[in-house]
Amino acid sequence: MIALGASLEMLHVATLIHDDIVDHSEGAPETKTLNFKWGNEISVLMGDYVFASSFYLMSQNLPREILETLSDTTNVICRGEITETFHRFNPDLTEEQYFAVVREKTAS
Repeated sequence: MIALGASLEMLHVATLIHDDIVDHSEGAPETKTLNFKWGNEISVLMGDYVFASSFYLMSQNLPREILETLSDTTNVICRGEITETFHRFNPDLTEEQYFAVVREKTAS
């Protein structure tokens, strides 16, 4: 259970790092984002490293069924991020499309 919890938290951190890059977030004055401190290039690599480390930890400690579920969920989250990016600044975005992004990106 500890490995699962640590893996999920690492996966969550990786998504936050990538999200900050996409959103050009600077963070709060006392807690600046990685991309604000180090730039996008290093931040993308750090996000990828945390993501890969998460799946390595999972692969060493979790059953295949859980790995498959987490892999599928990660794909859904990424698809939600891509969909959100395509719809950025789209004034014709429907409520249905908005909630589809929320379901994939956030609710997953």
